[in-house]
Amino acid sequence: TKTGECGAVEAEMVAYLSGTNVTTGLYKVISATANTIVFPAATFVEGDGWVDDLVCNVGGAFDTLENAIDETDATDNNVIIYTNKDEALSAPIDLDGSWGSEANGTYKRVKGFTTLPEDTGKATYTDAGPSAAGFIMGAIKNCIMENLIVDGTFSGAWSNWYIVDSGAQHIRIINCEAHNAAASGFLIGRGYDIVLIDCVSSASTLYGFRVYFSSSSVQGTFINCIAYDNTRNGFQLGGEISSVAIGCVAYGNGGTTYSGFLVIGASGHASGCYNCVSYNNGLHGFELNNASAFAINCIASGNGPASGSSYGFFNVAATGTWAVPVVMNCCAYDNSNNASPGTQNYSLVLPERDSIEVDPLFVDAAGDDFRLLPGSPCLNTGKRTLGDGYASMGAWQQKQRGSIIGAQNV
Repeated sequence: TKTGECGAVEAEMVAYLSGTNVTTGLYKVISATANTIVFPAATFVEGDGWVDDLVCNVGGAFDTLENAIDETDATDNNVIIYTNKDEALSAPIDLDGSWGSEANGTYKRVKGFTTLPEDTGKATYTDAGPSAAGFIMGAIKNCIMENLIVDGTFSGAWSNWYIVDSGAQHIRIINCEAHNAAASGFLIGRGYDIVLIDCVSSASTLYGFRVYFSSSSVQGTFINCIAYDNTRNGFQLGGEISSVAIGCVAYGNGGTTYSGFLVIGASGHASGCYNCVSYNNGLHGFELNNASAFAINCIASGNGPASGSSYGFFNVAATGTWAVPVVMNCCAYDNSNNASPGTQNYSLVLPERDSIEVDPLFVDAAGDDFRLLPGSPCLNTGKRTLGDGYASMGAWQQKQRGSIIGAQNV
């Protein structure tokens, strides 16, 4: 009890207590008035003098995101960290320590916001001279990162988001962005069950989104993500475990030498693309390597230089049964910008089952709107691989960079 000092405290808040007859630690507030805060009775040890030296800290905020991450423990309880503080990083933020617990079913979540925690604003992290990535993820589990932007050419040729440890598992990165990376925007170098949803990567020196395919025990899933203006591939998929892109768009990537999507299958592990769009990328639309690579319900349009051997769907391996990837219910149009559209749309990607070579009729591809107009030949001509209502070709949810809608046409 302290007269007039407790008015801003509310039930369910967390307090840090220390003193002679209290077990130092974090405790939940049961109730509070203007003068009194009530904690569980077991918090205190009976005795004289405990009131005099009791220290009670309630509320406040951590000064940096890394401190908030390091000083919270989600082993036994879920932890949600909200941040609306933009930071210039002088060192990478290492995401390690006490995250969620598989055994206890708990998680730690970091969510950016602008004004209120419920809004969709984002916190931004820029380069102030660190020697590595913006976020480095070690051997953590049950991690959710949401509404965060990393923008800067961090020294040392590191990626802005880098998952580096094979112990990284059950990670969700939602509505986050990477821009101007010295290497890749998002790099999954190790780990399992890594899922990126509604993320954007642009202007990276290397790849927009990359699963480092030569690493063992690495797997990534990309849902409704957008890659544009990256120097190399917008998406590179592979790994020793299957990786997949669903509803993703790659445009304006690769200069004149890299494709929108590069898919590298591994023996016994298929990787590929469902309902993706590759538009106006430097080389091929979809570059597929061996029979474990696939593209289903995808659209490739306007890819490749004005002349040269560029295709909408291209088979990297030239011969052999094992070398033939699968392309089903896809649309390829005007790739290599040929005078006669359709002459270089498919290369050694048989059987090309139910695929077409016609204008997909985007709403406004030049304006980054890849929805399909009424009457598009890609509507209701795809393969029903993702459930009822997803039978059209293309990225049926993508309207423009960073904006997701729920209609597949207009």
